[in-house]
Amino acid sequence: MSEYDEWVHFRTELRLNTINSMTPIKDLDKIEDEFMSWAETELVSELLKRRMLVQSNCMRWS
Repeated sequence: MSEYDEWVHFRTELRLNTINSMTPIKDLDKIEDEFMSWAETELVSELLKRRMLVQSNCMRWS
């Protein structure tokens, strides 16, 4: 099967809502909104602390 055929098969046969391991889009939207508010700061040290918090939360959710 050529790469194009594999892509067509993937594109037409796979539906995102059938993947059980994916986080629902509504949940991702809430997570993104929460992270965006954390990123709004002018202090670099505070930004780095928030970045580490975000990374640790991402590792926990995956």
